Amino acid sequence: NDSNCPASFHFQCEKDGVFHFDRVQGVIPPLLSTFVTIVFRPQRTLNYYRRVFCLVKDQSPVFADLVGTGHDEKVHPMPLTQRHVDAFRNRPDHVQKMGPAELDEYIARNGGFDPTDETKEEEAALHGTVSRSGEATLGELDVLRQFFVPPTDPSREVCLTEEVLDFGAGSRTRSGERKVVHLTNNTRAKMTVQWHMPPSVDPDDEVDWDVSPAIADIAPGKTMEFRVAFRPSQDNFYYSQDIEAHCFFKSNRTFRLVNHASFTPPWCLPLRVLGHTFGDSAEQFLPKVAISLAGTPPALDFPPCHLGDQVYQTFQLTNTSDTPAVFGFDDDPTGVFTVRPLAGCIQPNAFQLIAVRFRPKLARTYRTEIKCVLNNSEDAAIRIRATGAGNLPHVRLGNSGMLYFKPTCMGATSRRTCDLVNLSRIPLRFRWRVPERVAEELRIRPAQGVLRGNETLPVRWSFAPRAEKQYAVRIPCEIFPVSGRVERPVQVVEMRAVGEGAPGALQFDPPALAFGTVLVNAKAKKPLVIENLSDATLKYNVDIIESVNVAAIDTDGDGIVEAHELDAHRARGARSHRRIIRLDDPVGTIEARSRFTTHVHFTPRAAGHYSYRLFYTVKDAADDDDDGTSALAGGPPPAP
Repeated sequence: NDSNCPASFHFQCEKDGVFHFDRVQGVIPPLLSTFVTIVFRPQRTLNYYRRVFCLVKDQSPVFADLVGTGHDEKVHPMPLTQRHVDAFRNRPDHVQKMGPAELDEYIARNGGFDPTDETKEEEAALHGTVSRSGEATLGELDVLRQFFVPPTDPSREVCLTEEVLDFGAGSRTRSGERKVVHLTNNTRAKMTVQWHMPPSVDPDDEVDWDVSPAIADIAPGKTMEFRVAFRPSQDNFYYSQDIEAHCFFKSNRTFRLVNHASFTPPWCLPLRVLGHTFGDSAEQFLPKVAISLAGTPPALDFPPCHLGDQVYQTFQLTNTSDTPAVFGFDDDPTGVFTVRPLAGCIQPNAFQLIAVRFRPKLARTYRTEIKCVLNNSEDAAIRIRATGAGNLPHVRLGNSGMLYFKPTCMGATSRRTCDLVNLSRIPLRFRWRVPERVAEELRIRPAQGVLRGNETLPVRWSFAPRAEKQYAVRIPCEIFPVSGRVERPVQVVEMRAVGEGAPGALQFDPPALAFGTVLVNAKAKKPLVIENLSDATLKYNVDIIESVNVAAIDTDGDGIVEAHELDAHRARGARSHRRIIRLDDPVGTIEARSRFTTHVHFTPRAAGHYSYRLFYTVKDAADDDDDGTSALAGGPPPAP
């Protein structure tokens, strides 16, 4: 137990089955470990295999594959190993019900089923990928899915018609009525079924259950009838056990008839059987069972569930009395809520973990009452209020999907905020798709991320036009389930952004300066007015670039020098021309709709023709971002 709180665990199996557990439940203290001893006690010369699930309170279950082979001096089945189990579980669906001979032919054509490195990587990836509902990983949900597949599921290779047989009141002095259960072989090969009876749970050594026939062969696609008898030997006693049907291909009985590649592990189908020996005149025990759910009545609230997914909850029933307590849950007729286990017996001062699955059929809220009858008394029943909601992704944009920017000067940036609203209760991923043609002018933060259930996320839009023109563009926002395995969006919402590019935010006056002829090492000075045409206070930075170098700075060759290109030019440590031509105020702040005068100084160091261009980058003085929001640098034409 790696957590800081105690962890209750409960193996969902018969304590005294073929695989004998020294205990099937317990509590692990915080940050400590505990040990469970499992002893293999085969009754016949067979292969045995069972995947045993262990429920853990407030956590997804875990499982253990129990594998063993029983043999004697005369009969030697092929030893069953975990490798055979892994290969069996790796078979594609259309192969699962093939018989050994058909499997051999398939393997000869297509190869075996041993898991590859790629298969193992995919399985490991399931434990790192959350589901569409966002409450668990796909690996955890797959374990729960397997746990909730009942032995009566007709899609299984072998299935029963009953999951629980309740015999009600019985007597040790007379034989009761036998109950019938049918077992169907859905495979395409003959199968043998052998029933295992657990030892008695009462003080004597007499087995309390009997199945007739105990061993039978079932042809492919056929069904066999078995009769189960309840034979109690104690009065005023509750009986609750699992009897196990071990099913295997008949060719598996000896290693001479088995091929390693096509070896199919046996199937174990547990059948829960219950009964009691309280007569009509005897009063059954008064149950004292506590439930771990809060509220009156106890409330079982499920996390939001994506339609088509399943979510699960686990709670604990604790028997606080010194007498046993039997329990039984009623099935939900709609199939939306499913309880496992359905029935059982809780020993004195012990507990039972119960798992409940919520699988919505429609995108709506479901409410139902789950009834748990204790000691066969309706008056002692616990009624649980179960609530769950099925959800589909539903995202809405604020501002009715319209975003208007005021006319914005080139080099300046306008900003707007619009809400992205998740109207569903499940988490969703979103991703904005800005068309490439406006990717430099329009920026969105965050451009992608996760929306939690019912979350309203403010999205910040920045508009920095690069041309004097009208802008009208539709920006799609793709919505995905939070699960990373979904590649196609489940919803697309569009924002229509409208704006106008106005002349540059700053303007040089005059647009060109001619110094004429100046003596070498003489100093010349001319005034230059910098005017802010925008409605915002701007920080500016003026770069003086020799005209012959401008084309090299314009790395994308679009004829426009952007701010990031000037940043790269500075980072390369370009040679400064400040000793020849310089500006009094190359960096500063200028108020909105204002102008100021600075001076340009020209001091030639050698005879020749000099030509430079002045470029400015601007940034909103209110913007604290380090990456700069100006997308464009501007400047006058070349000045001699």
